[in-house]
Amino acid sequence: LGKEQSIYGKAYELISFDSDNYLGVEMPYLTKLSVFNTFIVKDNTNKHKTFLGVYYSTDTDAQGNIVKYIVTIYTRTRIYTAIGRDLQSLTLQTEEEHLLGEVPIFQLSNNTEEKGDFEDVVGLIKAYNVLQENRCKDKQQFVDKLLVITNSSLGDTEDEVRQSLEY
Repeated sequence: LGKEQSIYGKAYELISFDSDNYLGVEMPYLTKLSVFNTFIVKDNTNKHKTFLGVYYSTDTDAQGNIVKYIVTIYTRTRIYTAIGRDLQSLTLQTEEEHLLGEVPIFQLSNNTEEKGDFEDVVGLIKAYNVLQENRCKDKQQFVDKLLVITNSSLGDTEDEVRQSLEY
């Protein structure tokens, strides 16, 4: 999660419960969710509590065409799953209760602006890359010219050398 926070400015985590373990009891487990497929909605109170969380994904065929969309909405007490061939034709498939009492998707922000660590210095990095690229081009051009001079005959006499350098 720290890496996604550092790159994208935020990360999402889903807490859920599963009894498929060696104890046979409900145990919580955490799942990292993609920042590209997850968002949360906060209420308009001064506390800005999370009202709901949404995670969406797609199923694709062998050619990469989207076959269906799967949208899961998490509220403080329920989990809704809708599926459809496109986003306009989503149909509610399942509705289940969860006992967490809070929206089980947590957003972890890198900072108050939700900026990645490198966003402030991207311009400097790009400028440095341009300088290094130009420096390499200059060296390459110099090496190319040097190779031409060292691998060619400028002439046997001073007059022949002058004539060669004029061109």
